[in-house]
Amino acid sequence: MQAGRATGDDKTALMDSIHGLESLLVSDDHSQANLTLPYRRYDRAIANACYALARHHCELAEADWAADRKTLTGYDLKWAANYLDRGRVWADQVADRRAEDHLRDARELSEKLIGGTASQEQDVASRIESLEQEVTNLRAAVVAMTQ
Repeated sequence: MQAGRATGDDKTALMDSIHGLESLLVSDDHSQANLTLPYRRYDRAIANACYALARHHCELAEADWAADRKTLTGYDLKWAANYLDRGRVWADQVADRRAEDHLRDARELSEKLIGGTASQEQDVASRIESLEQEVTNLRAAVVAMTQ
């Protein structure tokens, strides 16, 4: 959660730690971690890591879009959608049709931005905002998992 407040090398290190935690927790080989967490805590930890990564990529997409870096915006949208989707699975939030629509729209737009075929009339900022709202909803689901 500190990654959102960090800058520069600190942010990079925190994001690398989150990636490492996620890969460790989804690994079938628990010998190196010696983890004995109940399954629900695994689910929460992975959903939380996915939330942080989705939020991070939404922030990058906003910054890239503001700097007129369309291709990078596309990649960040793609990664934000992917992490959001994975987090929703781990938080057992996959039945939300609105979220599915936002994910589909973000992925379609990301492909257009990456491929250079996005039209000027597409409202990229509102798509990023919609995705950010879904990331916020994921955070609420993760918090609810502790209760």
